Amino acid sequence: MNETKKRDIMYDIAAAIVRWRGLFILLFLVAAVYCALSIGRVRVNSDLTFFLSGETETRRGITIMEDNFITYATEDVMVANLTYERAEALAEEIRGFDHVFSVTFDDSEAHYTSSAALLSIAFDGVDGDAGVDAAKERIRALLEPYDSYTYSMDIKNYSKQLAGEMVGVVAIAAAVIVVILLFTSRSYFEVVIFIIVFVFAALLNMGTNFWLGEISMITHSIAIIMQLALAIDYAIIFAHRYQDESERFDSARAALTEALSKSIVEISSSSLTTISGLVALMLMEFRLGYDLGMVLAKSIVC
Repeated sequence: MNETKKRDIMYDIAAAIVRWRGLFILLFLVAAVYCALSIGRVRVNSDLTFFLSGETETRRGITIMEDNFITYATEDVMVANLTYERAEALAEEIRGFDHVFSVTFDDSEAHYTSSAALLSIAFDGVDGDAGVDAAKERIRALLEPYDSYTYSMDIKNYSKQLAGEMVGVVAIAAAVIVVILLFTSRSYFEVVIFIIVFVFAALLNMGTNFWLGEISMITHSIAIIMQLALAIDYAIIFAHRYQDESERFDSARAALTEALSKSIVEISSSSLTTISGLVALMLMEFRLGYDLGMVLAKSIVC
């Protein structure tokens, strides 16, 4: 009796969703437009120390250091495949740039070996200063014809590099998933539907990050790939359930209602288990866990 009643409730919910599907589609389109416009307004914090608890020794040490010392910008640049004389000329030219305080380079093995030179550059300002950033860009322009590699403590450079790498990671992951779906799906059009569903889900999740005020660089970079890994199976569950029910019902609407009524319980139980794990992540003392758990839990809902 209870099982029958429970099934009737799920069936009634599914029937209402199918009946009012036009309204739901309209609401999702409006939400997608809103989120697309909100993505550019999401603030991304590149300073991971911001998420440290004020009671930790690391946070207290960083605060004391920032209050008593100025950390000037530095950069180590390795230039390969050039003579010592040419490297010395480059070092001398860089010394003449505005906002460059010093360039350390000599003929020791620490700075020149195997036709590779290491230039240790110190600036007269901190990372983020307009003059320092301009000097770094000028150095990169000078070394563009050479095989050069730069190491810097500037968080902005790492943010740009990480963002660029994540685009490649997402593209590779998406390509692998599409190939797998092409072999495992019963219809090629299923793959198109899965891609559309995920694009909308990712759009909703990224846009609603604006509500959180500020998220970390790490969360912003990996949220899409994690959402792809965590949530794509829900669409697959529903699609396969519908195909099974379509063999039993002559009407597509009846099959859709029956599939949805059965999928609600399966998808809800699976998603709640995942969300529970992400909520546990939010209890970390390091607030990056809260940030990451909140965004990923929201991605499951989206």
